[in-house]
Amino acid sequence: MTRRRGHDAVLRALDTALSSNLQSVKLNAVIIKGLNDTEVPDFVEITREKDVSVRFIEFMPFTGPCKRPTPHASP
Repeated sequence: MTRRRGHDAVLRALDTALSSNLQSVKLNAVIIKGLNDTEVPDFVEITREKDVSVRFIEFMPFTGPCKRPTPHASP
């Protein structure tokens, strides 16, 4: 669920948000072909276990002033 170290910290922050007085908690997820596209069911499962909305947002590669195709983009 995260490419970086800190997965446990992310889940703790999610639980903290859920236990607060927030009206809603939304989790943004970028699905990248060949990197984490197999984790979609894990994100769906979170919505069954917790009162959280998962939003799948578009992968926006940025390589500076020129745009280059990326092998990770899902069609």
